[in-house]
Amino acid sequence: MSFAARPPRRACRRPRVAAQKWQDVFQTVTELDGTFDMVFIDVWANAYLDLFKRIEHLLRPGSIVLADNMYTAEDAVRPYKQYLDADPRFSSTTLGFESGIEFTVVVC
Repeated sequence: MSFAARPPRRACRRPRVAAQKWQDVFQTVTELDGTFDMVFIDVWANAYLDLFKRIEHLLRPGSIVLADNMYTAEDAVRPYKQYLDADPRFSSTTLGFESGIEFTVVVC
């Protein structure tokens, strides 16, 4: 076998993208199934917790959730952060990028 051999089948899998066009994100997530390895949340800050609760069942141990605007919308995202901090299924920290990115890993 040479180094130019075909990569493992899993490495060739096409990523699944939930929303590729402008539409109501709350409608989109109700139509999703399966699991996701990574989710990026960047919606209205006061909707973060509601959206997260709607996608929570799509996450598995090892899934990563990135949420933007932790510094720029601190008051509005507080319920989201408190929910993550209170639940032992999640390990979460805020990364110090410009607007603050919450980096959350599903641990169980």
